[in-house]
Amino acid sequence: DRSNNLRVTMYHLRKMLGESGLPGKDFIRVREGRYWFESSFPVEVDARMFIRILQRADGLRGQKCAELLKEACSIYRGYFLPLLAGEEWAAVEEAYFQRLYAQSMEKLLSFLKEQKEYEELFRWSGQAARLYPYDEWQIWQMESLTALGRMEEALILCENTTRRYLKEPGISVSERMFESFRKMRNTIQAD
Repeated sequence: DRSNNLRVTMYHLRKMLGESGLPGKDFIRVREGRYWFESSFPVEVDARMFIRILQRADGLRGQKCAELLKEACSIYRGYFLPLLAGEEWAAVEEAYFQRLYAQSMEKLLSFLKEQKEYEELFRWSGQAARLYPYDEWQIWQMESLTALGRMEEALILCENTTRRYLKEPGISVSERMFESFRKMRNTIQAD
């Protein structure tokens, strides 16, 4: 019974909010079967903040755009409402936010590479690789390490990434990843 499940969930949510130490008493209001959140203080939703920042970055270029992309990507924490992963609407929203994050991160990393800001490139691509270890963000990391002359670290990252990909069933190393590995190994052998 969905309506009963909703009432039980709202009961537990009210209890959790009441015990949270937040100012105020009843944050969940109900009228005619509709529930909403109400507080006496400002509340920010990370998903809305993420979208607002990306909207401000839209159409901008250069350093200002990069700063806004950094701000947006630092807010992003990965999976959208993981406790609701089985719900179709949550899966759709998750895919939407993941796509926005990937596009934003690609744009940021491209800018950092153009500016030869390889330490920053390594840091931001590392964040993306931790969130999505099978989305080839390690290519950016290896490129930045190679550009910094940190060949041994790049080689270790290459080997660890290959091992992770081969260990996971159904995950294969793409041609782009293989090409990046070949390029890095050729660079190391040339030195």
